[in-house]
Amino acid sequence: MLSEDDIIEHSLDDLLSRSLHVPVCLSPTPHRPDRPVFAAPVVGHPLFLLLMLGVIQAVYGLGAPLQEGLGWMLDQAKTRWIGAAAGRPSGLGRPVSCWRTV
Repeated sequence: MLSEDDIIEHSLDDLLSRSLHVPVCLSPTPHRPDRPVFAAPVVGHPLFLLLMLGVIQAVYGLGAPLQEGLGWMLDQAKTRWIGAAAGRPSGLGRPVSCWRTV
């Protein structure tokens, strides 16, 4: 049983050695284009805060009209569905029996 485990382990080691390449040493500082700008001691933090303010304002600026539109749409759907279930077409106040049929 141990010999079977050794065979499996050797075959997996062989497979990994053929398919996986590990570099000898990794670069201590990978190149990132934002590092010189945001890591600047004087300009970096205020610039980052302005960027975050812009992102937050964009989220709220786009989200508020979408939320109002979605609220209006759900109110319309609720009015029509509940009105139809209560026997009132389009959610109007009069019952269906008061409507004239032509």
